[in-house]
Amino acid sequence: MKNCCIIDTAPQVGVRSSRLLNGKYKITRKELMEGNTYDDCVVVAQPPYRGFEVTDSLKEIPYRSFLPNEVKGLLVAGRCLSGDFGAVEMLRVIPTVMLMGQACGAAAAQAVKDSVELDEIDVEKNCREHSLSKVCSCRNKGRSKKNARF
Repeated sequence: MKNCCIIDTAPQVGVRSSRLLNGKYKITRKELMEGNTYDDCVVVAQPPYRGFEVTDSLKEIPYRSFLPNEVKGLLVAGRCLSGDFGAVEMLRVIPTVMLMGQACGAAAAQAVKDSVELDEIDVEKNCREHSLSKVCSCRNKGRSKKNARF
């Protein structure tokens, strides 16, 4: 090792967790593990943890988890959504974060189109009009989302 030298390093430090939103709803790891369902669900994510089985329930994220308590006109997606550390740990994977971004972008577009505040959008309409229909389809068909597969 005495003849070793550093050739390259990462251009920045990778951070796995960061500040969390104080939002309208704080999703918890317990809720995710239990497969809770939400009337305002806009993201359905596959469990990202190791050893997950196809029989494990999909994880729902409610729209309220992207809405700040004190700031109007803002949606927060990604690893800083409103949740406890355990929930964020499960939801911060790239495919889920991409779905969060799509849901927030669709909600912003819907709010502009309907001339309403972000916390006033019609979540069902948003799902239908912005290709989030698979999220809403379980609710619309009356099936249990706890064991739904898409």
